[in-house]
Amino acid sequence: MKLEKRIPLYAFEVEYTDQREPKPRTVRRELFVLDRDRVAALDLLQVPVPDWIAQQYNRQGYFVQDVRKAGRESVFIDTAVLWQTAAAQQLGRAQTVAAAPAAQDVGRYIEEVRARMAAREESGQE
Repeated sequence: MKLEKRIPLYAFEVEYTDQREPKPRTVRRELFVLDRDRVAALDLLQVPVPDWIAQQYNRQGYFVQDVRKAGRESVFIDTAVLWQTAAAQQLGRAQTVAAAPAAQDVGRYIEEVRARMAAREESGQE
């Protein structure tokens, strides 16, 4: 029997510079993805998500210039594959053959979100 779990994800585009680089510093863009539970926890603590994201980067020596909400998507994960992945990690293996398609799906999802973000930028939408 196949059971799937729905995981709502929120993507944020982060623009940052590495303060350790000599000037002029390169502005980098990165996708930062949080699940609904993390966003809800920050909301309960009354911590704005962009502020929390900036804090995470600042701790590692980066200066965040901008955090923009890029979108919201839901991912469906097969719980059996999730279990196999957890079991493989406990045994010290990177991943099982059965978990490989799930990892490819997540990678494909990330690439699709990046492509949509790039299309929005090209069309002038925010």
